[in-house]
Amino acid sequence: MRMNLFSVCALTTAVSGAAAGPSPARDEISRRPDCIAQPHPGPQTAFQFAFDRFVKASTDPERTRGSLLLRLGGAPTCYPDDLSPEEWEAIFQATGLLPPGDGGGDGVQVRYYTEPSAWLGEAQIDTAGRAQAARLTYSFPDDGTTWGLSASGFPTGPNVLNANLLATFGDTDRGREHIRQAIASWRLHSGVAYTEVADNNSPMDQLVGRVLVRGDIRIGSTDLNASVLAYNAYPLGSGSTSLSGGDMCLNSQYFLPAYFGGPGSDFRYFRNTIAHEHGHGLGLRHSVPCDVTKIMEPQVGGTIQGIQIDDIRGGQRNYGDRFSGNISGITAAPLGELASPTPRSIFLSSLSTNSFNGYNNSSEDWFTFTLATPRTVTIIADPYGGVYSAAPQSSGCNGSPLIEIDAQATANLRIELRRPANTQIQFASANGRGFPETLNAGTLPAGTYFVKVRDINTVDIPNNQRVQLYNLTIQVDSAPLPPLAVAGINKRVAANTDCWLIGHINSRAQAPGATISSYSWDLDADGVFEASGSPTTFQYVSNGTHQATLRVTDSSGTTSTDSISVAVYNAVTSVASVFPPGASPGTTIPVTIHGTNFKGVTAASQVTVSGSGVSVSGTPVVNHLGTQISGLSVTVTAGASLGARNVSITNSDGLGSAGTGINTFTVGNVSGACCFGTSCVVTTQAACASGGVWQGGGTACGTAGNPTTCCRANFDGVDGVTVPDIFAFLSAWFAGNPAANIDGVNGVAVPDIFAFLSLWFAGCPG
Repeated sequence: MRMNLFSVCALTTAVSGAAAGPSPARDEISRRPDCIAQPHPGPQTAFQFAFDRFVKASTDPERTRGSLLLRLGGAPTCYPDDLSPEEWEAIFQATGLLPPGDGGGDGVQVRYYTEPSAWLGEAQIDTAGRAQAARLTYSFPDDGTTWGLSASGFPTGPNVLNANLLATFGDTDRGREHIRQAIASWRLHSGVAYTEVADNNSPMDQLVGRVLVRGDIRIGSTDLNASVLAYNAYPLGSGSTSLSGGDMCLNSQYFLPAYFGGPGSDFRYFRNTIAHEHGHGLGLRHSVPCDVTKIMEPQVGGTIQGIQIDDIRGGQRNYGDRFSGNISGITAAPLGELASPTPRSIFLSSLSTNSFNGYNNSSEDWFTFTLATPRTVTIIADPYGGVYSAAPQSSGCNGSPLIEIDAQATANLRIELRRPANTQIQFASANGRGFPETLNAGTLPAGTYFVKVRDINTVDIPNNQRVQLYNLTIQVDSAPLPPLAVAGINKRVAANTDCWLIGHINSRAQAPGATISSYSWDLDADGVFEASGSPTTFQYVSNGTHQATLRVTDSSGTTSTDSISVAVYNAVTSVASVFPPGASPGTTIPVTIHGTNFKGVTAASQVTVSGSGVSVSGTPVVNHLGTQISGLSVTVTAGASLGARNVSITNSDGLGSAGTGINTFTVGNVSGACCFGTSCVVTTQAACASGGVWQGGGTACGTAGNPTTCCRANFDGVDGVTVPDIFAFLSAWFAGNPAANIDGVNGVAVPDIFAFLSLWFAGCPG
C-alpha cells in the first residue's frame, strides 16, 4: 500500500482531529482560503503522530501546521505507508514537504505560474507558454452523476450543482449564466473560445482530450466534507499523481449566503471562485503574495472583480489575447469599415505580444481596416501592467525569492501602417520600453490598410515575464471611442424555459468619462433589438442554434455589439396556423406556416396536408427562431373534396419529432379579395385564378371598388402600406378587435402578428 498526495488547488490529506465545515464568520468572507486543508477523522497513524509532534516542536506551530497541510495538497509525491514516525519527521525536516522542483518553473523570476502543458486548438494538449489559441467545449452533468475524484484525497459523491443553483438563484440557467460570465472573463482576456454541449453523465474522470458526448471542461459540485471551496484539475498535470482533464468540483457546502450564495456585486464571490478554479483548468497555478490583486492567489473572495493583470498575463502567455493567431497579414484581425456612413474609432483593450522572439511569430499582432472615404487616422499602442512583487508559491501565501516585476516595460512596441500588407508606408518607434507609441498617420485616402504592432526589444528577460499587455487605439477623425460589449460565452438551454442573458458584468464604457446607458438584445438575427436590459430572459421554442446579439450603448450614443450562440434542445414541433388558411379546388397558392421547432425543415416533403388532392411544393424558408415557414405553395386539384384538412410537419432536427395542426387548412370556395393592379374585387379564389392576385384569407377584406381596404396590409385604409399601418394593427390586436384576426383562425392570437407582418413586408397587392 502507498499513500498518494496530489497536486491540485485545494487538496488535503488525513491528519489528526475532526473535520471542519464552512464557517460563515464575516471576517473570512472577503478572503476565504480555498487551499486550507482541514483534518479528517480517523485512527492516528505513524504519519499523524509524526505530524503532530513536528508541529508542536516548531517555533510557530499554527503557521507550521498550515504550511505543511498546504504543501501536502500540492505535492505530486508518493510515500510508502509503513514509514516510522522518525522517518516521517526526517522527511518533514529535510523537505518541508515541498514538491520536487517547486519554485522553479521557467526560472525563479516567476509571477504568473503555469503548468508545463496547456490546451491547443480543439482540446489538444501542447507545451505551455506559446500564446496559441484554444477552443474548448464545456458541460454541466445532471444531478446524481458521480462527481469528484478519489485521487484528490476528497470523497466522491452525487453531483448536486443544479439543485444548488436552483436553490441559490431561483432558476438553474440563471445560476449557470453566472458561471458562464465568470468563464467569459477568460474568453475576453485570452485566446480561448467556449461552446456548451450536452453531457453524457459519466462519472468525473481524468480523461484528456475531446470526448464528443460531453464537454472538455465539466463543472459539478458535491459535498467534499472539508473546508475548501473547490478544486480543479490542470489540463495535464505535471506530476505522476497530479490531476488532469480540466474539470471542476465545487464544494456544495459553500452554497451559503456568506459564500457562493451571497448576491453582493452580482454574486461576485461565486464568480471569482469559478474564475479562479477555471484558471487552474487553463494551466495556471497559484500566485503569491496574497495581497488581493489577482484571482489566482491561494485565497478567493469577493473583493476584486474577476481576473486581474497577473492573471491576464498568465492566460495570454499560454493562449495569446482574444485575437490570438493574428500573426501575419493573411491572418490579420478584421476591424471593418471605419469611414462610412460616419467615422468610427476603435479601442481594443488587453492585447499582448509574447516577446521579441515569441513562438510562431507571436511577437507581433496584425489588424486590418477599410476606409470608404478619406479620413484622418491616429494609431496608439499603449503598454500597461505596472510594477509589482512576485514569487512562486511555496506554501499558503508564502513564496521566495520575492522580486519586483516590471510588467509595464516588458516590450518595446513599434507600430507599422501598411498598404498592402507587405508594404510599410508609415511607422512609429521613437519611445522605449514601457512607453506608448503614437503614429499620426494624417489624412489617409480610401482603401484597405494593415496595422502591425510588434515587440522590437532585443534584451532577453526571464521566460515567464515576456508578455506585454497593451491597448490599441485607432482614432478616426474625432469619432468617440466605443464601449466594450461582452455577451458571455456560447451556451445551451432547454426550449420553453428561461434563457438568461447577462451583458453588464463584463461589458464596460471605454471612452474617457463615458458610462453605459443601455443594453439591448437581438434574439432572432434580424437586426431588430427586441429585448432590453441586463439581465433579461427569453424563451426559445425551436431546437437548433440561435444567435443572440448584445448591443451596448454608452452615454455618448456610441454602440458596440457582441454575439453568442444559443443551442436549444427538447423543443416540440407544432403547427399553429396556415395563411391563407384555405384554397379553392383547381388553384395553387403560396402559404406561410406558423408554429414551433421548424429549423430542421429543409424540404417540401416534410410538410404534408391530409387527404387526397392536395400537395405541397417549393423550398422552405425558415425564420431564425424556427417559428415560421415561407417559400412553399399548396396545390389543390380540381377534384379535391371540400372540407378541413390537417397540416403535418416532420422535423429533421435529429429528434424525429413531428407536429400536426388539426383543421388548419380548408379546401373550399374561399371568399376574399382579388386584385388586378390596384383594383380589387371581392370574389371567390377560383374566380380569381385567371390573372388576378389573390389577397383573401377566409373573409372578405373589403367591398368591391375599395382597393385600399381590400389590401389588408393597408390596415388603416389610407396612404397605402406605411408604418402607421403597423401601429394601427397592433392597437387593434391588443384591443382584441376581430379585425386583427389576420389568419382567420383561433381568434386574435400571436400568429396574427406574424401573418400581418408578412403581408406588410410584401406590400400591396401581393
